Amino acid sequence: MADKLTYKGGATVVGHTGTEIELVRPSKGSMHRFPRWWNRKGTVAYIECAIFKVTLASGLVVRLVVPSEAGSRTLEIRHDGNGNFTFPIKGSTERIAVIAESDSSIYREYQFSKISGGSMLTRTLNAYPAGVTFSDGGSITGTLEVGETITINGASYSGGFGSITASYVLQKSDTGSGGWTTVAVTSSATSTHSLAAGLDTKYLRVSTQITDDSGLQTRNSASVGPITT
Repeated sequence: MADKLTYKGGATVVGHTGTEIELVRPSKGSMHRFPRWWNRKGTVAYIECAIFKVTLASGLVVRLVVPSEAGSRTLEIRHDGNGNFTFPIKGSTERIAVIAESDSSIYREYQFSKISGGSMLTRTLNAYPAGVTFSDGGSITGTLEVGETITINGASYSGGFGSITASYVLQKSDTGSGGWTTVAVTSSATSTHSLAAGLDTKYLRVSTQITDDSGLQTRNSASVGPITT
């Protein structure tokens, strides 16, 4: 997953080879107004800039903010898919920042020769947040008989981007290998469930479903059963 393009200024992009980098068009004019992140002196100053929406392989979305400079605007942007950028052609650009999609958190700033005094300097101000990672699949414990109560343990996970919600879905199947349908849903990672008569001969599993700003991530436990009377 990698992408590159050449930005000519305004709304002009040429040589685009992928889909991960997207020029964000302002509602009016050709440039955005964005709070300046350098030389802050207690008050907010705005700069004109181009903004690119970039989707990383992890699902994280960031903004690449390119201040508008006098002179040549030709800028080649290359992205390796993991949040690392290079700029083989940079025109008169002095600096570029990688900023969070929903707030002003700065992940990285790239400074070019006029500021760095030599080669491009990469300043890492904050690490990229990690996506959802599961460390197990969850489990169902207890006696698998109608009338008994089982304990449902959702999968353990870490990470996630932005707003995160978790659902733990008890599912049933006739075979234990497909045709899963919902029995009960809870937001608690650990819960109990009484086995009703309608679950006789069925198989069960718990599906841990985590939704963050990048979408839905799911991990299913091993199936248990069949349930007996």
